[in-house]
Amino acid sequence: MLVWFFLFILVLAVLVALHFWWRAKFNAQAERRAAEIEVSQRKQQQTSLDAQAQQKVLFDSMLEGLLLLDRSRKIYLVNRAFKNLFGLKTELRGKTIVEALRLHELDELIQRVEAEQQVLDYVGGRADIVQQIIRAVGVPADRFREDHLRMLRAARFAATLGFDIEPATANAIRATAARISSISAERIREELSRLLVEAKQAGNAIVLLRDLGLLQMILPEVAVMEGVEQPPEYHPEGDVFQHTLIMLNQMRTDDYRLAWAVLLHDVGKPPTAEFKEGRWRFECHARVGADAAKVILERLKFSCDDQDVISFMVGNHMRFIDVKSMRRATLRRLVGAPTFLSEMELHRLDCASSHGDLENHEYLMEFRRQMEAEPVLPEPWVNGRDIIALGIPEGPLVGVWRKKAYDAQLEGVVADREALIEWLRGEMGRVQESEVRSQESE
Repeated sequence: MLVWFFLFILVLAVLVALHFWWRAKFNAQAERRAAEIEVSQRKQQQTSLDAQAQQKVLFDSMLEGLLLLDRSRKIYLVNRAFKNLFGLKTELRGKTIVEALRLHELDELIQRVEAEQQVLDYVGGRADIVQQIIRAVGVPADRFREDHLRMLRAARFAATLGFDIEPATANAIRATAARISSISAERIREELSRLLVEAKQAGNAIVLLRDLGLLQMILPEVAVMEGVEQPPEYHPEGDVFQHTLIMLNQMRTDDYRLAWAVLLHDVGKPPTAEFKEGRWRFECHARVGADAAKVILERLKFSCDDQDVISFMVGNHMRFIDVKSMRRATLRRLVGAPTFLSEMELHRLDCASSHGDLENHEYLMEFRRQMEAEPVLPEPWVNGRDIIALGIPEGPLVGVWRKKAYDAQLEGVVADREALIEWLRGEMGRVQESEVRSQESE
């Protein structure tokens, strides 16, 4: 009986072993088959990708490089000639080339060059390039709902290339313009900065933004300049807005700080406009404009340094009126400022776009040429310790006397450090004597 029991156990163990062996073998075959299927699918997919990859990057001579690169399972727009407009490489979405093309935002970018250099245009973009038209792909409203910043980009492309925006596309922008406020300030800032320095005529670009309803949304302080009258004897060109547009159209710069200073230099005129004594006046408009510029630049998330430089140029653009009556020390400080050349270009544009008198501009540039042989702002001969050693107690008066000493140095009142210290002793003595007399008279 015991023998039969052990025999039964042995047979059962053999059957269990056979079961697991057969299961393992079946699983291995199934995995091998699945792997073969996957390899086959990958080969088919790779064959398809290789067929696409054969249509490599070639540059059509007329389009100068608006091309598509479809390698590594990605489709790329490669831009060589217009890289300053659109960036060097932009990945396009979509399962197929045609789908990816139709998802892109503006049809003048949608060009395909095959190995034999034949251009395949899926959306009529080449004809629009020839006709110099900016047109949204498909339904314009859909494109702008996908990304509201495309409205600003369409305006920038048109202004930079000198193209016109197709009516249906322009109407879609007008209908959607209010949504531009949902875009981050940083993205709006970058588009506007590029528009100002890249547009063929930045003033016309601002007019385009106004006509599309975008200017009123993003820069209402600029939009309200339209219709603000100016005295014709100083501004025969027209209102504040027109004056600013002329300046922008004459401007040729890649300095975005200067461009923003030009755009905002008279932003303080609308809130200060007052008709009195027979003409329009704008008292303290430069100071008010500097404060307004600071608010605008902060809203657009400019860096603190950018805010300081641009608002400084706005706030000081009227100081050149009195340059001929300025002391030499004041002129040297003005010419030695790091923003001087930008300020001078702002002043030149301001004058050339209004009364046309460039006498003060020429006077300052001549003074700058005269100073080329020596440092405009040399190292001070006297410091705070010297002032204290002369008997001035620590405090604000030290700074006052340091400025007096440096002014005397810049004016050429004295020849060297020793003479300057003697001059300071004399000046301090006269001040003390005057204070004593004032006390005695009381």
